[in-house]
Amino acid sequence: HLREVGVATFRAVHRRKDGSTYPVETRLALVRREGTPLIVAFAHDISDREAVRTALRASEERYRQLIDLLPDGVVTYNAAGKITYANPAAARLTGAVRPEELLGTLVIDRVHPAARGVAAERLRRALTGELVPLAESRLLRLDGSEFPAEVTSVAIDRNQIITVARDVSERHRADAERSALEERIRQAEKIEALGTLAGG
Repeated sequence: HLREVGVATFRAVHRRKDGSTYPVETRLALVRREGTPLIVAFAHDISDREAVRTALRASEERYRQLIDLLPDGVVTYNAAGKITYANPAAARLTGAVRPEELLGTLVIDRVHPAARGVAAERLRRALTGELVPLAESRLLRLDGSEFPAEVTSVAIDRNQIITVARDVSERHRADAERSALEERIRQAEKIEALGTLAGG
């Protein structure tokens, strides 16, 4: 490879005098001149860079574990709208057996057709870096059934958006039951008032 391209890079582990090891990146350059070509080597201790990479991987793993534990559905998707990550709660919300079933699918397909215009505008705003506030939307499960959800989104970077969704079906049911109970109480009070009037 060095002969064709003229440069090569490789990593190795070197040993210090005290016996400890450290990672090294070595770059070789082929210098052509009259006579015998020379190979010049530059070795660089990359311990700090490797420590940062290791810390970043550990941080990413902690972040992923935290996201996986959330009761709310979390998906990330690229600028084209294709899902690149889904947590287990997102799978449960959408009726998927495993989060991997959502990967590569379009996030807009999980939005009810009547809500897609608003959702597309919110996604456009998120791509500009705006934190799109919590709002209720109508989402779809894989089987096509609809459910109400509170949704918020923000861009992770220029090409990735993270969206968090919470199913609010139970809250809607509780609100409907409370409204029905309040209406029954109003009707009972009217009947009681009529009875009092009629009884004189």
